Amino acid sequence: MPDKKLYRKAGDALFHKTKSVRAFLISGLIICLVVGPLLTYISYINHFEDVFIVPTLGIIFIIYYFFAPSYMGKALFKSQSKKNLAKETTYSFTENEIRVSTVDSSSVYNYSAIEELYETDELICLYFNKQSAFIIPKDRIENPLCDVRMFLESRVGKKVNYVKKVSTGKSIAKTFAVLAASIVLTILSAGVADLVLEEPQTFSYKNYSITLDNHFYEDGDFANHSYTLFASDVTMTVDDYSQKDIDYALDKENSSLEELAKSYCEGNQVKNVKKINHYTYDITFYDNVDGIDYYNIVSVQQIEDIYWVTQIYCEKILENDYKDKFEDWISSINFKGNEA
Repeated sequence: MPDKKLYRKAGDALFHKTKSVRAFLISGLIICLVVGPLLTYISYINHFEDVFIVPTLGIIFIIYYFFAPSYMGKALFKSQSKKNLAKETTYSFTENEIRVSTVDSSSVYNYSAIEELYETDELICLYFNKQSAFIIPKDRIENPLCDVRMFLESRVGKKVNYVKKVSTGKSIAKTFAVLAASIVLTILSAGVADLVLEEPQTFSYKNYSITLDNHFYEDGDFANHSYTLFASDVTMTVDDYSQKDIDYALDKENSSLEELAKSYCEGNQVKNVKKINHYTYDITFYDNVDGIDYYNIVSVQQIEDIYWVTQIYCEKILENDYKDKFEDWISSINFKGNEA
């Protein structure tokens, strides 16, 4: 029995048998289900931009479906070519055995060991088991080919399975269909993971708290603000001021909450000013920083003798994605022991 598989072409090692193709594709789909949530989790803990996920998936599956089989097949072919194909090998089928001959050796194998018979346009394939086989070029067979096919079927007791060569166009279409299905499956699994990871989380600073998506993270080093939270596309800042701080900022003694709220309207393109109650104003506006337009929502609140200013902003092009979320987040602000 041959101790190794012998393949004439690089891709034959993984794709010759239907079972191998199925196993390969099933393993790919399993990887899809694992990779999607894994990439989503990594993006959350490392705060990656979501935009990088889809290209990453594309690269992974292009490598997996195109380059991995080719590399593995070529490596197998290279490792055996010097030993098996450099010699002039011929195959002869006799009544009771298969004879394999080279210029310096000859071996015989029993038909009873053959489990499966396959044929392609160029090859006769005798599988002894799932790990070893003869992949025999038809031009190396001494017997007439029509006689060999019938003879093998009679000796082995199984039909020869003819494997049609898939046209290049169909092959490419099938490959891209598998790629598309894999990426869609991965994105769906990533979406499920995203829903799990986006469960609301409450963040706190002193007696202040706000409920946001779970992918926000704290950064105490952000300059000039008391408390800062970041997400991939959104920044939120919180500041607490005394009456003295407000008077200094507005250059006026005994400044009011309303005057503080109006100060955020100056020099900006105001979209809406809403008085929630006597102690809370919400302002939505656009501003421009370093040539980039931003969409902002600011909540100005007075709790006892402290003024709290919460500002959440993103680029203006993302306004429709975050407008409702901003309002929900702002409305979730709470103060321990107080109601705004």
